[in-house]
Amino acid sequence: MELSGSPRISVSAWPEAEQESIAHVLHLEIQLGNHIEQFEAALGLYDHCSAQEDAQHARLSLVTDGRERIAFIRGLMSSPSKYWPHIALRDSIMTVYHFASTLEGIRKSFKDAPMFRAAVDHEKMRQAGKAFSAGVPQAREARHAVSHSAELTATRAATVQNAASGTFTAGPVVSQGAQNVMLVNVRSGRTLTFTWDNQILTAELSQGTLTTLVTVRELVCEALEPAAIAGSKRWPSTGSVATAGGVPRDPQSGSDPK
Repeated sequence: MELSGSPRISVSAWPEAEQESIAHVLHLEIQLGNHIEQFEAALGLYDHCSAQEDAQHARLSLVTDGRERIAFIRGLMSSPSKYWPHIALRDSIMTVYHFASTLEGIRKSFKDAPMFRAAVDHEKMRQAGKAFSAGVPQAREARHAVSHSAELTATRAATVQNAASGTFTAGPVVSQGAQNVMLVNVRSGRTLTFTWDNQILTAELSQGTLTTLVTVRELVCEALEPAAIAGSKRWPSTGSVATAGGVPRDPQSGSDPK
């Protein structure tokens, strides 16, 4: 997915006391783009794995001999590739959480640059936060459940504390009044389902989630654009000054080039 360019903001156009904080904001905006690219990579990995699974099931449907079918199924069950879709899903959940933390970091960093903050469109920033919360409402809880899944079931007490009870449908699991149902990384298509703190959580690796992340970043860029305009008016001769828009992303670390 092609992302729009970052706002061209000259750090040197602002008071020296604010420049480090402004540079950090611009770095975080670039990180938002990196997280989007990483999520898109997880989406591509899942699609590749899904296509492989479909091909394997098609091959299995052609095997009619009973012993051959058993051998084929055993081969599928013993293959490490059966875990690849889970890896893509788990990584996407962590990436969405990192995106959320980066977005929050941008908002918090404004306080250390009051003149720059005054030029930012904070209504656009609020819209960005609302769009993220609406599109990925359980991002933080899902990250907690995925990254601490072993802890959630380490003891019987922990399992009871985090399990769900009652009548519910969660992915492929249907409960009719069952007690203490613990779900850990249960996959149904592109969705992972798990229980945490007696809640049922789901996270989906989908084009819709990717679109949400792109929309949120676009709103952040729009929020920063007035600051870019204000900076150019403060110091019109910024042609030789490095700007955020001219800094390429490092797909490995997300850091600015040295």
